[in-house]
Amino acid sequence: MAKLYFRYATMNGGKTLDLIRSAYNYQEMGMDVIVLKPEIGTRTEEINELFSRAGVRFSCTPFSKEADLNQIILNGKNYRAVFVDEAQFLTKEQVDQLSRIAELNDIPVLCYGLRNNFKTELFEGSKRLIELADTIGEIKSICKCGRKATQNARLIDGKMATDGAEILIGDKDIYEPVCAKCYYEMLDNQN
Repeated sequence: MAKLYFRYATMNGGKTLDLIRSAYNYQEMGMDVIVLKPEIGTRTEEINELFSRAGVRFSCTPFSKEADLNQIILNGKNYRAVFVDEAQFLTKEQVDQLSRIAELNDIPVLCYGLRNNFKTELFEGSKRLIELADTIGEIKSICKCGRKATQNARLIDGKMATDGAEILIGDKDIYEPVCAKCYYEMLDNQN
């Protein structure tokens, strides 16, 4: 029986690289996969391509916030696995669709994304994945102090932002993976 998986990490945690590695392993065994990513994004890669910070690229199929993932995935092709990058940007309905695809069509669905935004709140897609995923796993990343990073700090002009839009696209905003201790110290230094 196939499962819905959610693998999460902070920014710069290697999520896309892990997805590409897993999808490549399926393809090396002669299995067809589909790799999806929301059209909304925070990096400047090509719309039809994933790009990991390690420099590895992989083709993908973009989809909109309004897309019915059933129509994209269950289109007559015999996919052996579904991979979704930037899964935090999924809608609640899209996560529900992915769960049904895994359960009713016996296709493993592997979602990769952030758990929390820079305000330490769950993204809509991540929240629903935590509610529905059969398996949830953390891809560990490191804070600059050497501890395990658990939060995403948004830095604007060198200062940690604590409010603003959940999603900002552009080079002006920098996200840094930080541990809880560093996050709270940065927060306290804002006052």
